[in-house]
Amino acid sequence: MKVSFGIINYNRLFYLKSCAESLMESVKNYPDVEFICIDDNSVEPGTKEYLETLKKRGWIIINQQENRNYKKQIKTSYDNITHLGPFAEALNIFNNTATGDLIAPLQGDMQFIRKNWLQSYVDLFNQRDDVFSIIFDAQRKVRLENRHYEKFIINDSIFAIENGRKIGGAGDVLIKKEWIDMIGGWQSEDGQNEEDQFTAMATKAFHGKKNVFVPWVPPAIVIATDKRGTNARVRGNKRYGDYWEAQNDLYYKWIDIANLKKNKIHPYSIEELAVANGNWELPIDKEGNWKKLGSSIDLDSYEIIE
Repeated sequence: MKVSFGIINYNRLFYLKSCAESLMESVKNYPDVEFICIDDNSVEPGTKEYLETLKKRGWIIINQQENRNYKKQIKTSYDNITHLGPFAEALNIFNNTATGDLIAPLQGDMQFIRKNWLQSYVDLFNQRDDVFSIIFDAQRKVRLENRHYEKFIINDSIFAIENGRKIGGAGDVLIKKEWIDMIGGWQSEDGQNEEDQFTAMATKAFHGKKNVFVPWVPPAIVIATDKRGTNARVRGNKRYGDYWEAQNDLYYKWIDIANLKKNKIHPYSIEELAVANGNWELPIDKEGNWKKLGSSIDLDSYEIIE
């Protein structure tokens, strides 16, 4: 099966580099992949040059601004603006461009930490007909400990169904393109974001028939450069939150799954897998838990992107 990866990017070059470079390295043993980047006309210095290098390495690069029929509306207030509309639009551009049987829409603020994982994902789709999607990123320990899982082994790789998990697909999952086309793509209307709308449409179409699967050893971790447990957010020409370039483009070190302990009753957590690459502190609280992504951002501190 052919797999298409699509990164959605907007003025977060350092995150894009970490995601793209680690992605290419992590799936280089899989024979049939396609890489696409949908960039929303980023003006951050160095972005256009980096996108050009990706193009020379075989990526399909699409400028989102050149593919929309309307002028993007940007407000200046962080609280009042949402780029969910443009994000849903970018996801649909990716889906319409992708030629893979399976597609992986990526929000670009995630780094891959495992190598040679993709074949096991494809095998799961091939061997089970109840797969809607498979997630990529590791979850927080406190979340995992409060969930129940039904485990399955596919060619020595462990996956699980998380009981009660809603069907989702706004990003950072591997999913059949057929399912996306059946649902009608992503939408962002009537004050409801694309994740909620996608979940509603997918649930209506596949409730009781398909499941979201979780890998026992996730191949990726969300990038969290801000000490509050979050990452930089871009709204208009302002970027909020701590934002800095990773050492050798990687925020986390690669892991060797052979060194992980066995016989766990929950999937491996972000706390167990994340190892900082370089001299920086992971967003861990006093209890040893990864701070919840989406924690408050200092609205009085931002940089202008010109």
